[in-house]
Amino acid sequence: MIVHLNMLDGSVYDGEAHGDVPHGKGIYVFRDGKEYSGDFYNGKRHGKGRLLWTNGAYYEGSWYNDFRHGKGHWHHPDGDDYDGEYKNDNRHGKGIYIFPQGGIYYGDFYENKMHGFGIMTFPSGESYI
Repeated sequence: MIVHLNMLDGSVYDGEAHGDVPHGKGIYVFRDGKEYSGDFYNGKRHGKGRLLWTNGAYYEGSWYNDFRHGKGHWHHPDGDDYDGEYKNDNRHGKGIYIFPQGGIYYGDFYENKMHGFGIMTFPSGESYI
């Protein structure tokens, strides 16, 4: 069933639902202006989807139980860019992080931090393993 829901917190949902709960494909616009479009399961972001912040930053990829989880891509207009694995809303596993100044890190992440084996390449071209 396709619905239009005005949430108590001022957010708005348009899409598939089970009763008055987002379930299936839909678009959820948060009160602060963020917009999520993608899959929902029992009211939570779950499956594939894209979250767009009002400043132009976005995350596109897998969601599990309302958290970024699995493969995904995050981009910020200032040049920060991450492509890789997520776990419980954190960069976790293998990934590539591009810094606004031009440096690139390819390697392991643990709870949102560079951790384990990786290669850092600086804008000068020098690399650190």
